[in-house]
Amino acid sequence: HTTSYEAMSRAVDYLLTNDHGYETLVIDPITVLWESLQAKWIDVFMRRNKGGKGHRQEFYELSARDWGLIKADLKSFFRKLMLLDMNIVLTAREKIKYKAGSFMVPDGYTFDGEKSTPYLVDTYVRTYRNKDGEYLCEVIKDRTGTLPDADFQTDLLVGFLTGDAIHRKPNPIKQIGEKQIATLTELLADFDPLEIKKSLAVYNVERFEELSHNQAETIIAKCLSASTS
Repeated sequence: HTTSYEAMSRAVDYLLTNDHGYETLVIDPITVLWESLQAKWIDVFMRRNKGGKGHRQEFYELSARDWGLIKADLKSFFRKLMLLDMNIVLTAREKIKYKAGSFMVPDGYTFDGEKSTPYLVDTYVRTYRNKDGEYLCEVIKDRTGTLPDADFQTDLLVGFLTGDAIHRKPNPIKQIGEKQIATLTELLADFDPLEIKKSLAVYNVERFEELSHNQAETIIAKCLSASTS
């Protein structure tokens, strides 16, 4: 039970790198993680800019550069989630969606969280209560191909998604070691930073520290092979 982004990140690190008996990770809700991450960075920005706009008020006006740092942190967290060999369930609070270009005209409902989150998940379902008091599921996205097209009762959701793959033992991932980081830093010291960034993007990471042990070994082997050819 925590609202701390750091605590949640440490929990994912543990699940990612240790042998454990858990099969499913539930973050309930992802809204709290997103709010916690923003609060963490706003506190940093306010301490850095004591004379800046909003410092002595109850708000801090985030700039485009500020949002870039916040989203980079969230992207790193989501990258770790994607590496987890587990079932992952994210819940989110709901909020009113407004028509483009207007904050006054409602246009249905959406989840309360970072807007790119649905791209990461295989299944995206909205739960709601109809006029008869029934709790139903509306399928917005389903890569599994197991959910019906029509809305259905929420108590059927688990049955649709349950299969043999859900109940298997997860495999921990060995992370990159300090020696590997030092080796990569030395081997790539003379490379163009942009080329290094492109190479890391193949593994969906931005820094050496985010590579797995096996990914690091693959890059090191390619570098050594290129230097001797």
